[in-house]
Amino acid sequence: MSKKVVSVKLTEYVDAAVRSLPSMTAWLRRVITEAAQRELMKDDVLSLSKDGRS
Repeated sequence: MSKKVVSVKLTEYVDAAVRSLPSMTAWLRRVITEAAQRELMKDDVLSLSKDGRS
């Protein structure tokens, strides 16, 4: 895991939905990783494991 934290502000509606999740941190980590792999690292996706590590 990176030692740096990523932080964003959400709309109140989205914030409430995300905070209602039983595993908010795990869900956020998963969806951000999936989006980054799909949108930012298209050529690298096949070489990454599910948790984002090589």
